[in-house]
Parts: sequence; C-alpha cells; structure tokens
Amino acid sequence: MVNILKSNSVLKALLSYFNNGVIHLTFDLADMNSVAQTTYPSRDSFHITFNEQFMDDEGWSKILRHDNMNYDWSKVNSVDEALVVTLTHEAIHANHFAIFNDARIQAENKKFDTAYILQQKGYSQEFIDIFIDKDTNEWTTNEQRDISMHEYMNKYDLGVIDSALEEYRNDYK
Repeated sequence: MVNILKSNSVLKALLSYFNNGVIHLTFDLADMNSVAQTTYPSRDSFHITFNEQFMDDEGWSKILRHDNMNYDWSKVNSVDEALVVTLTHEAIHANHFAIFNDARIQAENKKFDTAYILQQKGYSQEFIDIFIDKDTNEWTTNEQRDISMHEYMNKYDLGVIDSALEEYRNDYK
C-alpha cells in the first residue's frame, strides 16, 4: 500500500488535501461489516479503515464481485489490483469530503456560504446536494450523504478508478 500511495498520481491527486498537513489522514484495520470505510472523527482528521477479513500475511487477499458504487470488478485481475480499486474508492470519499469541509470551514459553518464557495470553485449543484439537503437546507445526515456520494461516484468517478488501476498496471506489471 505504501508503494502504491507513493507512486500513483491518481491517488496522490485525490489525497492532495492531506499532503499539506492541514488535514490528518490515518489508515487502520478492523473487523467490520464493510470492505472499507472512510470516517471523519473531526474537521481536521480523516480515517480510512480496511476490513481485516480482506487481509492476510501477504496483504490484501480478496477480489470483490460488486460494491456500492457499481464498479466493474471483472476488470480486476489480482488482489493487488483489488487493493488499488478499494483504496481509490476510499480516496474519492476522502477527497469529496475534504473539498466540502474546506468550503464549510471557509464559510464558518454557514450552509448558504458553503454552497456559494463550492459553486464559485466550479462544483455542481449535484455535488453540493451530497452535503446540503436541498429540500430542508440542512446538512445531510450521514446516511443521506453516503447514499448520495455513492450515486455521484457511480455517475462521475468510475473512470478515476480505472485511471488509478491503469497507472498501477503500468508501474508494477
């Protein structure tokens, strides 16, 4: 994983918010109900946890058949490639939330101002709706955010995963 994070420009771009030292990112293993998850213990600390059931002494050990953003897992040829796909999926989550959180901090936690900052930076209303409920003008719940983010990722980010996977293949095959 360390080598992948060091060499893959797609992952580096996704995790660029974490390179400047403002937001802290950690990785962990745990026995859990999902393959991996990204959590946000605070505004400046993000945490990516991988399911230890998918790991063995050699590293990542399983290739999935499906996930919650409908990635085509038939493209994945090895457990190392499966790790790249999973890591990229979680990096996309972290990136989206870091973009939103940066705008929210700039807006001093004001919803309208957060949306305005995101719009000024070129983010679509569809992206903003992941974080601000357009019907209630409140922050979305964790459940709403998770569903909306996966729908958004399915629509716009599958190619990002393909790019990370292709770069991995070029670097390590």
